[in-house]
Amino acid sequence: MGGTGEVGSATPMAVMEPVTGLQQFLTVLTELRFGQREGYPFYCALLYTVAAGLDADLARYVDEHEEELDAMTGDKCLVFRVGDVRSEPAAGHRPFSSHEVYRIAELLGVPARSLPCAVFFAGPDASREVLTLRLASFVGALPEGETSSRALNRAFRGIASALADCSGLPEDDRLACLRASLRAEHERLGGHATPATVGERIQDAGATAEAAGSIITLGTTIAAAAAKAFGIGF
Repeated sequence: MGGTGEVGSATPMAVMEPVTGLQQFLTVLTELRFGQREGYPFYCALLYTVAAGLDADLARYVDEHEEELDAMTGDKCLVFRVGDVRSEPAAGHRPFSSHEVYRIAELLGVPARSLPCAVFFAGPDASREVLTLRLASFVGALPEGETSSRALNRAFRGIASALADCSGLPEDDRLACLRASLRAEHERLGGHATPATVGERIQDAGATAEAAGSIITLGTTIAAAAAKAFGIGF
């Protein structure tokens, strides 16, 4: 998924943004605030640990498919990936600290129960909202014989398509568009694959809404929260 380019470049390069933790995450937000980095239509904090299950599957997938993730979103989204002090097999033996993941989640108003998740926001200098996409709900149960890697690949292609659908809109309209587009992608990926009873349809509708993400309104802009953490007033 997309990342930062060189300062002053006309078009951001498609590179994921690895951060060592909350401090570096805040540093990048501050650089964006002061125009020291090129902006993107969307920003995403990809929050997961290396706990057994989907977290570990996601850690391995991101580590093994970084180039493809970049290619999927190009210049549509800057994606933050967290790594810090411990070398973990599930993260390709790269240093990793789950503590820093939860610190970033707290800054963005995301509860621990939502992990693993992708947290999207528009311009950090103006945005007071984040869209939290619970990846377990979006990926769904694996069909028999399907690997988590294939399921995650399909899911990220759906997310990339939704980002492309909404990236050209005015900043204030992007998150609502992204939520609607993610809902459509979830349904296309199999949210309503089989006939269901009325009760199952009601349950499925709730699952689809959850998979499409929830929008959280923060008390301040994301950039202001970063500045406050650094003791900077503006």
